[in-house]
Amino acid sequence: MMRVNLSATTAGMLATALLAPTGATAQPKCFADRGKKICFPKGDISFADKVVSFTPGKPRAAKKYADPRQALGPPDAGRKHKRKQPTYVSLGCGGTLVLRFDDNALVDVPGPDLYVFEIGPAVEPSHLWISKDGKTWIDVGRIKGATAAVDIGRVSRPGERFHYVRLTDLATSCGSTWPGADINAVGAIGSVAASAPAPPTPPSFGHLSVAASDARIAGAAQVLLILDASGSMRAKMQDGKRRIDVAKRVLVSVINKLPDSIRVGLRVYGHRHKPRPKARSCRDSELLVPFGRLDRAAMKLAVSRLRPRGQTPIGYSLARLEGDFRGRKGSKLVLLVSDGIETCDAKSGSRYNPRRMIARIKASGVRFRLNVVGLDIGRETSRAFLKDIAQAGGGRYIDARDKTELDRAIRTALAAPFDVLDAGGKVVASGTVGNARVRLRTGHYTVVIRTDPVIRIARVVVPAGKTRALFVERKGTAVTVKRENR
Repeated sequence: MMRVNLSATTAGMLATALLAPTGATAQPKCFADRGKKICFPKGDISFADKVVSFTPGKPRAAKKYADPRQALGPPDAGRKHKRKQPTYVSLGCGGTLVLRFDDNALVDVPGPDLYVFEIGPAVEPSHLWISKDGKTWIDVGRIKGATAAVDIGRVSRPGERFHYVRLTDLATSCGSTWPGADINAVGAIGSVAASAPAPPTPPSFGHLSVAASDARIAGAAQVLLILDASGSMRAKMQDGKRRIDVAKRVLVSVINKLPDSIRVGLRVYGHRHKPRPKARSCRDSELLVPFGRLDRAAMKLAVSRLRPRGQTPIGYSLARLEGDFRGRKGSKLVLLVSDGIETCDAKSGSRYNPRRMIARIKASGVRFRLNVVGLDIGRETSRAFLKDIAQAGGGRYIDARDKTELDRAIRTALAAPFDVLDAGGKVVASGTVGNARVRLRTGHYTVVIRTDPVIRIARVVVPAGKTRALFVERKGTAVTVKRENR
């Protein structure tokens, strides 16, 4: 049995240390008990409101002292009263009384939280339990009679609310007219109004970052680049440079940093024919560098020779993917860099409508993901169109307004995406390998990197206030993961 150290010597100092009153009915009030002043910040609503049950002990008290309702409401001990003595209930020898707080709840605050007014000439101890629901009880321990100030902090957690109190007489005084503890009132010094929302426990957060030995293309072994070289790419950007020139410089930079192991191809549209006749220009799409081992020199030469001229046949270019991918097993990443929308087959019923082409290729069994980088997109309708085809292709859309953003956008589009799954398998965050960290609640997660094959990293612990850094290295089919906190 746990023994509670009970002292009322500090009770008169509680008003400044406890919760402030809320509402007109919650005015602070102090009561006298055996020469002590006990203050309740919530005033009269601090006290028990209902008798849940009463089991008198044996022997029981005389009838006039056996009404458990006498323990409800504020105490009348120490007040000037018409009665010769204050009202109270005698529990009887070993009796048990269960009370409920309706308009308030007992909570832990600095110092004493609960006060039991036990009166009468004898000092009779009892045993105390508290409960949130009246079903599951927490043993607080033995309390003294007379001056019973109780601190529940050792048996409760911050923010917990208790609506029930159970007192059982310890059968130390059983021979008088008032056997057992004599309860005048039970009040919550630590109290909140029942209607007040529970104070939220601030969640703890940390971060997760994922990097790889090849941070640019972590596991994307096959990539097809599709570059817009239509007439609109001659337009100048805010810095005065032509879109095509910016795109060419950035692509050369990216090509220089591609891993040697990658299989890559380059397709370009709109570079050979003028806009008119439209029928010819709308079929202007060429695989300049077929799939194969990375040949940096060939790719950079092809990019350097581009001259923007014609229409924007995005759908027709996508339709060529089946041929581009022929004989290549495994999943592929397609990266489209465009400054505008389809100008040839934009209507949904058109033969080479982009969405229609994507659905057809996927239905044929070709595994690919389409990411789209929008270069210097001004109109929201154009952005919406490019976002739509990226979504249809199972990928993402990224805006780029200048050279720096284009470089970052292409590298992000080429990086492997990852999802963060909670214990129930729900995706709670997403990111890309080698890019910005993601913010997460502290806890255990599974990280799934969408490479081919997929990499699953289980039991990833995100600590509060720190970054859990994962570094992934894959050699052949073997994958190793280094974990550290930063």
